[in-house]
Amino acid sequence: MIEHVSQETKLQYERTAEEVRKTLRLVGIPLVDRTGNSGAHVYIDTFLDAGSAGGSEGVYVEWLSSAELMAKVDDCAARGDYENPVLPFADVVLDAMRMMLRDVLEGAGWRTSLDDVGVHEEGLRVFGRSGPVPGLD
Repeated sequence: MIEHVSQETKLQYERTAEEVRKTLRLVGIPLVDRTGNSGAHVYIDTFLDAGSAGGSEGVYVEWLSSAELMAKVDDCAARGDYENPVLPFADVVLDAMRMMLRDVLEGAGWRTSLDDVGVHEEGLRVFGRSGPVPGLD
């Protein structure tokens, strides 16, 4: 049986996710869902994962690259063209944007982690704020 966090915890994650979105909107980072647009995707995981150290439930932010770039990556993979320079370029883009998201959020007082917690290996985990930031709150 799959277990979820309590309703109270889920509501707290939803509030935190909305505050994270506000922070990202403030600096002009586009927010997206998983519809093919590029930008920051903020989401919550409510599944309790006993197999993950510390659990994987919480608030996450992922960078989604453009559909055009991802189509090029998929095309290379489908052809077995693993030497194509688009592949390391896509990795560099993802790493750079993850670091940018981390730096922006930590600059606004958010506590984050890039630790791989299973299904969120490309996500930046957001735990909460260390306190109000003058001028942002």
